[in-house]
Amino acid sequence: IKEPLDKGGGIVGAGVDHGVPGAVVGEVGALAHRVKGVDQDLHAREAGAGDKFPGAFIQIAQVLGDELQLWDFGGDNQRLPSKNEIKAALDDVGYKNISVSGKAVQIKEGQALDLGAVGKGFTCDKIKELLEKGRTKSAVVSVGGSLLIYGDRTFSVGIVNPENDRQSMGTLKLKNVCVSTSGSYEKFFEQDGKRYHHILNATTGYPANGEFKSVTVVCESGLLSDALSTVCYIAGYRKSIEILEKYEAEAVFIFNNNAVKVTDGLSDKFELTDDSFTLDQ
Repeated sequence: IKEPLDKGGGIVGAGVDHGVPGAVVGEVGALAHRVKGVDQDLHAREAGAGDKFPGAFIQIAQVLGDELQLWDFGGDNQRLPSKNEIKAALDDVGYKNISVSGKAVQIKEGQALDLGAVGKGFTCDKIKELLEKGRTKSAVVSVGGSLLIYGDRTFSVGIVNPENDRQSMGTLKLKNVCVSTSGSYEKFFEQDGKRYHHILNATTGYPANGEFKSVTVVCESGLLSDALSTVCYIAGYRKSIEILEKYEAEAVFIFNNNAVKVTDGLSDKFELTDDSFTLDQ
């Protein structure tokens, strides 16, 4: 965590270091225990069910090696890697390459543990623990693409318009939950007329080519909201509904054609505010 919770009220920002080389950084051991458990659970559900969740489960807790570094999304050297580079990097991807003992995390030399799909949500959970020890009655804490809505006060949360990330396309009325969004608009580059975004399918090594512009997940756990928004973005709508039900989470899906679907638990909390989108009920 780059910035711990400051002493002010209202909306508080914090940052997360995504790339973790070597063995241990602060709470990463505890985080690895939790995300590896979710990852194994989704992997177990895939076993015996063909390609039910192809490439999605690995995205939660992945040892990426050079995979993300090859693409360098958001960096100074964004590029389309060669097929051979991607194939070589994929050999080291997957939760089975992570060894966890207590708060120590061991990975092979030359690999890197990327926390991009869970670190922000996990930080929300840790901040919630701090708030519960203090006198704060309600707060909104922003950690990148994840939000902690703390306490019994209801807040209006805007969902980003994927076509213009300075505007919202709808709002959710929420209290005492965590919210995370994954979308192709967050980090990307264009080459030869094609857009390449940062949400990689760990089976192919290329950006996920799915149904959505973005997926927003709401649940009590920050870690789960963060992880599941990524998983659902990759898995697609039908499979996402199964996953969300298992983890008692809700979601707002923005499809590539600007159709919007909202799960039952959010239907009375969501309001569409941009008429370029269509609510599919």
